[in-house]
Parts: sequence; structure tokens; C-alpha cells
Amino acid sequence: MKNINNKMALKFEDVIDLLKKLPRYEHNGKEHIYNKYIINLAKQIGQNHNLARRIWKLDILGAKGLSIYIADSKLVSSEELDRWVKHLNRWEDCDAFCAHFVRNTPFALEKAFKWAEHEKEFEKRAGFSMIAQLAWIKSKIKDEDFIRFLPIIEKHSVDDRYYVKKAVNWALRDIGKRNANLKKHVLKLSQKLQKSENKTSCWVGKYRIKEVENS
Repeated sequence: MKNINNKMALKFEDVIDLLKKLPRYEHNGKEHIYNKYIINLAKQIGQNHNLARRIWKLDILGAKGLSIYIADSKLVSSEELDRWVKHLNRWEDCDAFCAHFVRNTPFALEKAFKWAEHEKEFEKRAGFSMIAQLAWIKSKIKDEDFIRFLPIIEKHSVDDRYYVKKAVNWALRDIGKRNANLKKHVLKLSQKLQKSENKTSCWVGKYRIKEVENS
């Protein structure tokens, strides 16, 4: 989290206790914590990368979300990101990890290429979520880099796991909405996927693709 200063000298045990007491709600049979409560707790704690490292490993609701907001993107290494991605087990943590943390590191593009080729569901989703995040923001990333993602999208469009195929489609759409040149390449791949005999590939090429056509 940017521009966050240490506000409270909380012990690790105190932080976990506060995290466990955050209000919960249920959706589709799963417990969740509203992100605003996690952000408020992060503001109370302040940026603390060592604490983020400890909390990230815990299998406690909200732990990874809190870690994302108190971790320091200037201190994390490429190797540490590869360790952290292995702990992802919820789509919301996966997408927040990419959007609010990895995207701010010098390793974002490298990890998008690498993680998209991983087999585990949320590691792979992280790769495609990262692609979508990079396509969405204003950056100096060249069109050529995004074009290099398209064969990876085509390759993994056959993965029918829900959280993977949604991210693959998301990456495809956001690349296409980045500019007119990329839109042309994405629509060409979209048309190819829609003709595929694989129903998941067909879905990836078709779902919400009008967003690209109308962009």
C-alpha cells in the first residue's frame, strides 16, 4: 500500500486477533470480509514487510488480503513472489495480489509470462490476471509484449477450470481494449477460438468479446 506510515506498534498475535474479529459475511456458501475493513486494519498497522511475510503463510480468512496492503513492493524479490503465489487459494486474493502488489514491482511482466504456464489453478490464474492488469493500466509496455501473450492465451484457452478460463478470457479482452492495434490482433484470435471444436476455447473467444468490438 502506497503512502502508508507506521501507526501502531502491534505484535503479531495482536494483528491476528484483530484480523479474526473483522466482520464477516457469507456469499455462495463462503465466508468473506469486506475489503474496506482489511484496508482500515492495514492503515492502523502501517507498511511492514516482515509482518506481511509472516501473515501471508497463514490459512486465515483475510490474511493474504492484509499482507498485500502492508507489504512493500520495493523490498520483495522475484524469488519471494514465486513463493507467495504458491499460497493462493481464493480468486479474490489472487486478483488483489496481482492488482495491488505484483503490478507495482519490477517483476510484473516477467511473472505474467511465467505464472500463466503454471499448472496449479490459482497460480495460473495469477498469470492471466497479471496480463489483464498490465493491459488495463497506462504503462510503457510495448504492443509486442502483449502480442506475445496471445499464443499463451490460445494455448491455455482449453483449460476448463472456472477460475482459469475466466482469467484467460479477461486477459484476452483487456489486451484488445488497450488500443486499436491490439484490438485487431485480439479479434483475429477471438474469431479463431470461436471456430474451435473445444467448447472452452470457443467460450473464451466469445464471452463478452463485444466489449472489445465496441471499444
